[in-house]
Order: sequence, then C-alpha cells, then structure tokens
Amino acid sequence: MEYMGLPGNAAKERKALIVGGTGDIGRAICLSLADEGIELTIHGGHDKGKLDSLCRVIADKGKTVRGIIKKIEKAEDLLDEIKPFLPFDIVVVTFGPFLKNSMADTDSNVWRKMAELNYILPAMLISFCLPSMLKKKYGRFILFGGTGTEIIQGYRTTSAYSAVKTALGVLAKSVALACNGITCNVIAPGFIKTRQYASADIEKISASIPAGRFGEPDEVAELVRYLVSSSGDYINGAILPIHGGIRF
Repeated sequence: MEYMGLPGNAAKERKALIVGGTGDIGRAICLSLADEGIELTIHGGHDKGKLDSLCRVIADKGKTVRGIIKKIEKAEDLLDEIKPFLPFDIVVVTFGPFLKNSMADTDSNVWRKMAELNYILPAMLISFCLPSMLKKKYGRFILFGGTGTEIIQGYRTTSAYSAVKTALGVLAKSVALACNGITCNVIAPGFIKTRQYASADIEKISASIPAGRFGEPDEVAELVRYLVSSSGDYINGAILPIHGGIRF
C-alpha cells in the first residue's frame, strides 16, 4: 500500500528502504527519517496493522511512504517485492531473527536460517541496490549487528546468531573500499528498551550497565539519522556499538 503526502525537495532527492520497520527500533528510525523529508518504503514481516498505522502517521505529516508486508524465509522473497520501487539511496536493515541456543543443540536447518536471514539477506540487498548508487555516486547502507558483535568473541548460547551478525562487519568494510560517495556501517545495539523486555528484566539488567539504564529506540534512530546525513559522510566501514558502556 502507498500513502501519498506532500513531499518537498528532499523527499524527491532521497528514497529509503527500511527492512524490519515495524519493530520498536525500526519504527523510531522510520519516523526520524520521515522528519528529514526522505521518501520511505517500509517493510514489515507479519503485522499489517502495525505497518498501516505507522504509514498513516507518516503520511499525516505530509510525507510520502509505502508499506510492504512480507514474511521473509529467503532473501529473494524481499528482493522480488522491492524491485518495482528501485532505486533506493538509503537502505537500513534492522530485520534479523534472534536465536538463543547452544552449538550442540543447533541443527543444520537453524544454521542455514541464521545465515540466510541475518547475513545473506543484507548482502544481497547491497548487491541489489549498489549498482544504482554507484551511478549516482551516492548511497547509504546501515546494517544491524547483534549485542557485542562489534568484536570477534565466543558465545555460549548465541553462537549461530552472533557469528553471522559479526560477519556483517566484513560487508561494511568491503563496501567502504568502493567509497565513491557510498557508505556502509554496522550498528551493534546493546540493551535497548523494546517490548521484548519485561519491566523486571529491564530493572535487573540495568544494574550491570555503566550508564545505569537501557537505551531508547530514539537514541538508535538519532545515530541512523546522523549516518545518512552529510555530517556522516566520512564514517564508512565502521562497526558502531550503542550500549551504554557495557562489556560483553
């Protein structure tokens, strides 16, 4: 579905794809970029009501926004959906299923799913959208790693998830080599206050965070807004933790 607002010049100049835009962090990013006048195509995985609501909020501000509801089981599922709306100047991938499981209990199907949705999907989106960016000599890719994946380390219960999220740094640094007006960075969030955490858990975990609290989705969105702005031109191939100083 498409909601047409009254776009200004900035909306005509830049178009963004937000993959996983209906989660708490994705929603905050969408609202932040819409305030910049960027035309949005927002992907949601399964909750059409949440996607419709978000699109209406943005359209009511006079912005142009399009919503795509699509469950992704392989990368091509999304590529087929977005092809009619190319090119994109900005691609933000917040989507990526989490898994908590020991290596001994992780079978081949789970390994493949983690790789497909957390690594192959963003990699193919880069390959899909990069040619038009190279022609324009402008583009922004922002990928989302996992908690603590800004460094290579071992994990007892999230090895499959964390391994592929850590590998996103290689993608970002590879795109950065091309440069030519195109940047690719990875954000590695720590504990962010989303609906997946109960109030009791937030209070307990906050005691272990040097900042003494969880991060807010709006704080992550502000980092994204900075990275897509002209002020972020020189930040390229970086893996940026936003975690209140916690050590993993």
